[in-house]
Amino acid sequence: MADGTEPFNRKKNVFDSVLRRCGMCCEHCGQPAAADADPETALKPFYIQPLSDGGEHSIKNMVALCPACFEAVQSDPSPKVIKDLKRKTRSKLYDSLQVIRKKTVRKRRPLSGRRQ
Repeated sequence: MADGTEPFNRKKNVFDSVLRRCGMCCEHCGQPAAADADPETALKPFYIQPLSDGGEHSIKNMVALCPACFEAVQSDPSPKVIKDLKRKTRSKLYDSLQVIRKKTVRKRRPLSGRRQ
């Protein structure tokens, strides 16, 4: 909660949204994150398209990876793995949008027993 004493941390807020989207599991291998706050086992943010290459700082461009997947993808970013991460991320975003749309759209009740 922002109480005005801490500066706004955009990176943390975006990564928090990514963690909620992935359900605290690695978005590449599906391994659940450890419950402890150990930085060696915590999920790490990875940009699908690096910011230095013009990528956005948004939940569409960021995934949460376990340390093993993070090292593997960062050392050898194969196009197939990057495309797969992008596909998974987009499908989760669109699925969540469909749920929101279904909740906000109300159906009309049929006019049964209408008096004339």
